[in-house]
Amino acid sequence: MTVKPNNGFTLIELMITITIIGILSSIAVPYYFDYVTRTYRSDAYKALVRMAGLQERYYLQNHTYADTALKLLYEDSDEGLYEMSVDASDGSGYTLKATAKIGSPVENDTLCKEITYNQAQVKLPVNCWEQ
Repeated sequence: MTVKPNNGFTLIELMITITIIGILSSIAVPYYFDYVTRTYRSDAYKALVRMAGLQERYYLQNHTYADTALKLLYEDSDEGLYEMSVDASDGSGYTLKATAKIGSPVENDTLCKEITYNQAQVKLPVNCWEQ
């Protein structure tokens, strides 16, 4: 009697492989989405720093800070993920704010939905800027 060699996978081997893939993907997918979200935040950082430069130029020309983003001609971030706004009610300082747009990929970023920067270079929330 001749024994044929086994050329396939057993059910146990297949189930172990599927389990390992499931475990790895359950770990990797959330980290990937977190990484992508942090990458999108760079759009807000870049826009806030650029707006700060525009504010300083506006101040040199007008001896007061712009009180709206429209005066700076900068209402959206470069990639369009964040809506930019300015609070300069007293004219002696300013706070710039990047707010995640509804319908954008950063809409569900609960940690950093609003990112701010002011004339004293205070960056809030701190944990968003440190990443």
